[in-house]
Amino acid sequence: MNVIEHNRQAWDRESREGSPWCTPVGPETTAAARKGAWSVVLTPNKPVPSAWMEGICGKHVLCLASGGGQQAPVLAAAGARVTSFDLSEEQLRKDRAVAERDGLDIACIQGDMSDLSALAAESFDMVFHPVSNVFVPDVSAVWQACYRVLRRKGVLLAGFMNPCLFLFDHDEADHTGNLVVRYPLPYREPESLTPSDRVRWQQSGRAAEFSHSLEAQIGGQISAGFGITGFYEDRWSDEATVFNRFSPVAIATRAIKPGPLRRLISGRRQLLGAFLGVAPPAWCRPDAAAITRHRDTVFSFAFSPRRHPAAGPAARRSRHPAPATSPSGKARLDVPGQHLAQLHTPLVKAVDAPQAAADKHAVLLQRDQCAQRCRL
Repeated sequence: MNVIEHNRQAWDRESREGSPWCTPVGPETTAAARKGAWSVVLTPNKPVPSAWMEGICGKHVLCLASGGGQQAPVLAAAGARVTSFDLSEEQLRKDRAVAERDGLDIACIQGDMSDLSALAAESFDMVFHPVSNVFVPDVSAVWQACYRVLRRKGVLLAGFMNPCLFLFDHDEADHTGNLVVRYPLPYREPESLTPSDRVRWQQSGRAAEFSHSLEAQIGGQISAGFGITGFYEDRWSDEATVFNRFSPVAIATRAIKPGPLRRLISGRRQLLGAFLGVAPPAWCRPDAAAITRHRDTVFSFAFSPRRHPAAGPAARRSRHPAPATSPSGKARLDVPGQHLAQLHTPLVKAVDAPQAAADKHAVLLQRDQCAQRCRL
């Protein structure tokens, strides 16, 4: 089965029938947004914290899989430069209709959320992605696509379903009010359904859904290169699902694509761990050009003896000697810059090392003294 085509047709049909997620905002909502009174949601009910949306005016925002004349018009009225990217042409039609009605500028592009090749790399300041990746079988492709189109220090706001929701037989819950555990995770339609349930699902015409683990949702963002900076949970309604009585239904995260400075020198503990044989996450690995530029630099790491890495069994197996003691009584480990080339740098995209070194917040790389002091 072609999942993308099936879900496109399903959402076109649902949009024509007018579900709550396909009802455009009224002109009073966009008028209020123009005056600064507005809110949007990533999850069923809870508004996105205002701090997450700070400075939105003038920013390039990608509304990803959020068509239907709801979030995109509000963000455009608030001053953002909005592109709406959605699988359903019917949902995009509603974005265009609100834009035309209220004099808003919204670019609309039809496509699959896991394939953003139609968009230029590093062309957006924010990706606004409400609950919708439940309709794609591979969520990691979505995070990687978002990372590519975001600029440095760009923000990804994402909503997604609590994977535990998919453990239960919701048809049974609708009829009896009881939650019955029926499906192992990860849940995938139609593969997880019994033959009789599969027939009913096909007859219903609804979109195929896929549970994704928290490892895939949150860990997937981190693996793609993001740093998570915000998190909240949200409930729906008891009418929508009995599960709502017992647990939050949805989750939202705020994540940032690191800037060049962070790519060069962030994660001091991770960098030290990498030298001792523990590979750091991809986002904190220096790039090859930066290592070559400072291969004659000696990086000195100072830390309290009780936190000395040599205290652990992993470090005792390391080939590296125990560190010397600095005049302040702190333990010290000197790492020649040339040894940093042992890190897995090919996995990291190129970093503008000169720009990072010029940043006023950069740790001073003292060429003449051949030392850099970093307090862990």
